[in-house]
Amino acid sequence: LSGPTSEPECDAAVKSLVEMGFEEEKVRAALSSMLWNTSDALESLCKG
Repeated sequence: LSGPTSEPECDAAVKSLVEMGFEEEKVRAALSSMLWNTSDALESLCKG
């Protein structure tokens, strides 16, 4: 498995992207689809 292995790591990833102005629901969906890779999720969110 790749990505965070604990809930605090997941929460931190969500928080960092939400703080950039993205909606939490969209952030969680993007992170989940990108195996919790923050960089890939951010790129996905920016593309819309």
